[in-house]
Amino acid sequence: MEQAGLLVAQRFLDAFERVARLLVMHPGFGTPAARGRRVFPLRVFPYSVVYRSLEAGIRIIVVRHQHRKPGYGGARR
Repeated sequence: MEQAGLLVAQRFLDAFERVARLLVMHPGFGTPAARGRRVFPLRVFPYSVVYRSLEAGIRIIVVRHQHRKPGYGGARR
């Protein structure tokens, strides 16, 4: 059972890293959101990366669940 949890955690991390690399290369891919932020979903997991495009790359603000607490991370910069 513990091994299954580790495998799921590794798959989540792999998915997040793939999205982060994609967004660094193409910061305009995400859907525009409030206050200059963009949102991009993870493919397999029900989470989205909320980020802001900067001159030197991107700043990931929060990774939030798509169906719980929709405003989560809204006060973060």
